[in-house]
Amino acid sequence: MKTVGLKNTKIRSNILQLLLENLKPCSAAEMLKLLKIKGIQPNKTTVYRELEVLLAKGIIKEVFVNGKVRYFEVTEARHHHHLICLKCNKMIDFTPAAEIEATVKRLAKKLAAKNKYQLVDHSLEFFGLCPNCK
Repeated sequence: MKTVGLKNTKIRSNILQLLLENLKPCSAAEMLKLLKIKGIQPNKTTVYRELEVLLAKGIIKEVFVNGKVRYFEVTEARHHHHLICLKCNKMIDFTPAAEIEATVKRLAKKLAAKNKYQLVDHSLEFFGLCPNCK
């Protein structure tokens, strides 16, 4: 956090620790529950504010489920995508084979050029039902 000019506060460090330990994206509500289990009871507004700060600094990124529920994960060097259950919102990270990722990148580049966008990143999510929800 210091490399991007942020103080290492108790709430920030605990939010990051939760995201790193969980190895999957978490919603703010899940984070509040997990922090409470650890004996930390921050105000809901404080958690949302800290998430916005971490997002703005590029330390974490958002994952949207069904275009509405916001989940957060640590920004990593490893590019990956998600498989998401529509019923329980369980998420699994996956990294596609190199040739599939290359095809997706070519498609994204064409789409950006056609629409005169400057491409920054892409995200690919697949939705279905996990084995427990089928």
